[in-house]
Amino acid sequence: MKFRATKAYVESAIKIGTRTYDISEIQQLIPRLEIAVQRKDDDIKRQKEAIEAQQRRIAELEANVELYKTECDKLRCVLTQKSSRDSNDSDGSEWTERVGGQAAVLYEMNVPSSAVKSPPQRPKKLAVSAEPTAAVQKKIVLKHYPKSAGSKQLIRAAVQKNDFLRFLAKEQVIELVECMYEKRVEMGQWIIREGEPGYRLFVVADGQVRISKGGVKLSVLTPPVVIGELAILYNCQRTASVQALTDVTLWVLERDIYKSITMKIGMERHSEMMAFLHKVSLVKSLGEDKISKMADAFDQDYYAAGSYIIRQGERGDAFFIINSGQVRVTRHFDGEPEARQLRVLSKGDYFGEKALLGEEVRTANVIAMDPGVEVLTLDRDSFTRLIGHLDTFNKHYVDSAPPPSHADSEENDEIEHQLVTKLRRATEPGRQQPAPAPEQDSQHGANEEIWMSKNEIVFSPKKRATRKAANVNCTNLERRRVFGERWKEMEQTHLQAYFGLLILDGVFSGRYDSVVLARKGSEQIADEFKDIKLSQLDRIFTLGVGGFGRVDLVCINGDETRTYALKTIRKKHIVDTHQQDHIFAERNIMLATRSNFIVRMHRTFRDTRNVYMLMEVCLGGELWTIMRSHKYFDDESARFYVACVVEAFDYLHRRNTVYRDLKPENCMLDSRGYLKLVDLGFAKKLEKGKKTWTFCGTPEYVAPEIILNRGHDLAVDYWALGIYVCELVLGRPPFQASDPMKTYTLILKGIRGLDIPNKRVSKAAASMVKKLCKDNPSDRLGSGSGGINDIRKHKWFSGFDWDGLRAGSLNPPILPLITSATDCSNFDEYPPEEDEAPEEFSGWDEGF
Repeated sequence: MKFRATKAYVESAIKIGTRTYDISEIQQLIPRLEIAVQRKDDDIKRQKEAIEAQQRRIAELEANVELYKTECDKLRCVLTQKSSRDSNDSDGSEWTERVGGQAAVLYEMNVPSSAVKSPPQRPKKLAVSAEPTAAVQKKIVLKHYPKSAGSKQLIRAAVQKNDFLRFLAKEQVIELVECMYEKRVEMGQWIIREGEPGYRLFVVADGQVRISKGGVKLSVLTPPVVIGELAILYNCQRTASVQALTDVTLWVLERDIYKSITMKIGMERHSEMMAFLHKVSLVKSLGEDKISKMADAFDQDYYAAGSYIIRQGERGDAFFIINSGQVRVTRHFDGEPEARQLRVLSKGDYFGEKALLGEEVRTANVIAMDPGVEVLTLDRDSFTRLIGHLDTFNKHYVDSAPPPSHADSEENDEIEHQLVTKLRRATEPGRQQPAPAPEQDSQHGANEEIWMSKNEIVFSPKKRATRKAANVNCTNLERRRVFGERWKEMEQTHLQAYFGLLILDGVFSGRYDSVVLARKGSEQIADEFKDIKLSQLDRIFTLGVGGFGRVDLVCINGDETRTYALKTIRKKHIVDTHQQDHIFAERNIMLATRSNFIVRMHRTFRDTRNVYMLMEVCLGGELWTIMRSHKYFDDESARFYVACVVEAFDYLHRRNTVYRDLKPENCMLDSRGYLKLVDLGFAKKLEKGKKTWTFCGTPEYVAPEIILNRGHDLAVDYWALGIYVCELVLGRPPFQASDPMKTYTLILKGIRGLDIPNKRVSKAAASMVKKLCKDNPSDRLGSGSGGINDIRKHKWFSGFDWDGLRAGSLNPPILPLITSATDCSNFDEYPPEEDEAPEEFSGWDEGF
């Protein structure tokens, strides 16, 4: 720094503070000041260099800390899963856990570095499952216990205060109150002990109790209050202890009783509504699935005698079905002083249907008659979303089946191309063996459209005709006529075999359903695996461990050029946790599954200790592992992984199979970087229009209707898909808490309070999440008349190449580096098996 005196100061003195300097003194002072300033600059420079060195050191230490955290997280996952298996009080869920992997270093990125971020530390999310509801229904007898009116009121008050139980229906609460029994506990006794299995819910009616966790006193509770409510959802260990501070009076509810009550009332209500709607002429021809959705979507309203439900001239967008009571329909005509009564409608009649066609102005009055009327109400938007346009009712569908969706067109073409020649000759009257057909058929033309329904084979030429082959009708309809879609439940191989000599006798005897179901076992095992024995499998590496057992990379007869995943499940653990039905369902569904987006099962084995599943291996590792090592995905990357799940769901849902355990932990990458669903342990094939009631899934992903035991169907997968979208783009599930009960409470409060969109979640992604995570299952995107295609059409997927995804030509966001069929670098290392599984001889696995 240089100081210069300007000309103005040369001939004058300068005053600094209280002292006056002449020019000569200033000239002598300047060099000393310059030296002092330089010293200060040097000091600042050295301090900056020291700070930068410390910052580099801190960064190195932080990197080491993150590395150690990652390693600890891996070990924690292993230890947690192992301890869950070793515990006699396991909640029965961990057997569904899948493999884990370390993939952060060994991936080539086809997206910018901004696509994935730095890693958070996250534990694996564990699934839970209750005892199958069939077992609960068989053994439960509801017993009412006497109690005073005051006690009943106190219990109801406690229920209404509880964040979970307050969502129960009035009829359910009434029955729960009746089935609670009294228990008295002396001061100092433990009501609940942390770590013990839980089976009961308690209502504190008198006295005080103290909550503690890990020996730390948390709070004191007074009546009326509910404690231990998580135990009535599924088998689990207590997460805290409760001790009586005074003599305490409790009302107790057993888990099996709760399950039986909620399921019984829910099933009766749904069945009554279904039976009622089957008698309503407007909707009875819609088919079981749509009637079931309507049963959930209707609101129930009551109108007192004399109340106007509809007024002539007003606007309206809802239609009504009378559930009980009667209404008068009147209309004002020009020149008449009083409204003229046109008709009286009663139970099962409907009115207001013109609103569904867009005619908003009401043309008549509808008035409730004495003693009042109860109506079911559905607005136009809900009706259109669930059913489509009212004109749909005027079309004729054999078996009440809807027209095929766009998603089915490729499948139709494939079946048309491969089976038409077999169909032609196999269905000629009296013919018992298929024969090749000519390229051009003079009567039908080549490659006509083919539709199938129960015991029928139908072509679609312009001319309608019917031919009969033994007891099977072969019907020709006009082109584009649509009827039963039950053929979609069969695999392509089933359809081919359907017309083959092997099962023609069954077909021509009219036993269509039995023929299809008979092919659920060994017939679906490929020839190359039919003769494989368990002893021929050589273990190479452990891909994952869990409460269920292990997943190992194996080869056959030492041939390491072809490897597979072998899932080993302890039979005793399955029996102890009542998962026999789930295991068999997983086996049957996976053996029948042929989708590029679902891991394929080749065959199963069993011995005295374990059951085994030999499956396709995905050496790219888990999507969860990538998220553990990074953080979240940008929209483009997330869309790809969500689209893969949509394709998997489409395959399962067209077969009326619900998945019920979507999460990144159950998504694997194959060698191409494409995602495949694994672990179908909670998958279940549903009857048309029916629901299932078992509590199962992963706490962060379960839908409200599962928590409340209202019965659930395919729509729970759409809820989970919304949570999955959110986790991929946000980096965590939207509903997450320190314990499952708090998580369930957040879920029941709904998605509306979630702070999205935000800087991570785009408006389009937020819209997708909110449309998928509707509280009412019938309102969810994918549950409407457009089905899963409505998800594909959402703006978040605008421009997405669905055809490229199905063809495998779309570039994935992440390409795993896999050097050989035995390359396990994308998986964590797990310790060797320390103890042998105990033997189990109950025989439940006969035929596995």
